[in-house]
Amino acid sequence: MRVPGRRDATDADVHTLTRMNIRIRFRRAALLAVLLAFSGVASADPLSAPGAAARQALQRGDYAEASRAFEAAARDFPSSFTPEFLLSAAEAAQKAGDAPRAQRLIRQIPDNSLDAGQLTRLQALNAALASPAAPAPAAAPEAVAPAAGTVALPGIGTATGGGIALLLPLNGPLATSAGALRDGFVAADTRNGSHHAVRVYDSGDSADAALAAYQQALRDGAQLVVGPLRKDAVAAIAALGQPAVPVLALNYLDDTAKAPFHLFQYGLAPEDEARAAAERAVADGGKRAIALVPRSEWGERVLAALDKRLRDLGGAVLKSARYAPGDTDYGKTIQDLLNLDASDARHKALTGILGEKTEFEQRRRDDIDFIFFAARPSDARMIWPQFRYYRATGLPVYATSLVYDGGGDNELNGVRFCDMPWMLQNDGAVATLRTELAASQPAAKSQPRLFAMGLDAYALSTMLLAGQVQTGTIYPAATGGLRMAPDGAIARTLSCAQFRDGGVRSLDPAATP
Repeated sequence: MRVPGRRDATDADVHTLTRMNIRIRFRRAALLAVLLAFSGVASADPLSAPGAAARQALQRGDYAEASRAFEAAARDFPSSFTPEFLLSAAEAAQKAGDAPRAQRLIRQIPDNSLDAGQLTRLQALNAALASPAAPAPAAAPEAVAPAAGTVALPGIGTATGGGIALLLPLNGPLATSAGALRDGFVAADTRNGSHHAVRVYDSGDSADAALAAYQQALRDGAQLVVGPLRKDAVAAIAALGQPAVPVLALNYLDDTAKAPFHLFQYGLAPEDEARAAAERAVADGGKRAIALVPRSEWGERVLAALDKRLRDLGGAVLKSARYAPGDTDYGKTIQDLLNLDASDARHKALTGILGEKTEFEQRRRDDIDFIFFAARPSDARMIWPQFRYYRATGLPVYATSLVYDGGGDNELNGVRFCDMPWMLQNDGAVATLRTELAASQPAAKSQPRLFAMGLDAYALSTMLLAGQVQTGTIYPAATGGLRMAPDGAIARTLSCAQFRDGGVRSLDPAATP
């Protein structure tokens, strides 16, 4: 009986359904073959032959045959399985001692196709290809013996191999900063005779783009990776686990995050400057502070670092406030910080009691030793005069290097700040190098701090490759004295200076109690 709207199956229909059934069976069998190839379970389905052949070859120890079978599976199975089969083929080729074949197969893996686990395997594979003989660690030079209680890092090898991969966001909002850093890095490499091949990768403006650049650098056989610059990108790479080649990240993980071994962190952290200001203030006899910082995540980081370091040294930030950069009137905020409102209230209360006007002079709080603020020069020129107007003239004032643009400023006389040697030294090796490079490198003048960071990033790279970096030892550099903690985070010790008579005068290094 025919049902209205429904036709009987014809031979053509049966043929079509048969083909569909075969395709469905093939896909299922293909998926089953993939699962079985890596689970150790044999498959009787002839459609799983490529995966089964590779598995059987691995069991026999015939890695060359396994590599060929995996490569065949990458061609014959659906494209979603291609990355896994090509990676397995490369791993088998490496075990067979055929490094050129392994490298060719790695290059065939589609971009952005590996998950976290596969990327970890790729890192290990690249490490095995880069150092098949597992060279002995290089001994650290006697001239830089570690401080008591520190441990020397193992050497990573001195062969140039695949060179250094520099991952930077060359497009997007950080492009200008990244360009200055790149120019400093390349300038240092040129001065060093280009001993290490340096390849620059655009890490984009997202963590995913940075991971793709990182993956490409590993496929290209990089011996060491420098970057990325974005904080979220550094966190994404750290989440992959221990890298197979050293990574010198150009930013820091959050305090709560744990860095895997061989992930080093270096950057121009504002926390370094806040800690240096605290140490300088304590060395000058002050421990209790009030602080004014920008209303931003950056400002909160600075304030937290300042308060923590002061507390470590027996002091504290007694009161803090935030401001909006670009404002011109900070009077109310400053009066509140100095407790002048309380002074006004006392005067009004006394006037009410006496019933007549009395002579009155505002008095600021007397329980603080110094003032701290973080501001650009344009904002600082408004903030510091208003502090002075509200009777803070007798208090020492400290700031971050953000206040200093390379020249003196009469309106900032008395303000002390800590900065890198590249900005403050007027003689010696650093000053000579700065003058030399400024003549040929525009970024050395327009973005001097980031350019100097590029110089030091290169120096750290070469030291890491030579196994010469030791925890606890301070290495003089353009951006400060560089000291590595046991977790691989590199902090800077800074020089301090003060605006005086329209110029800038260096202060003695702060002694940390």
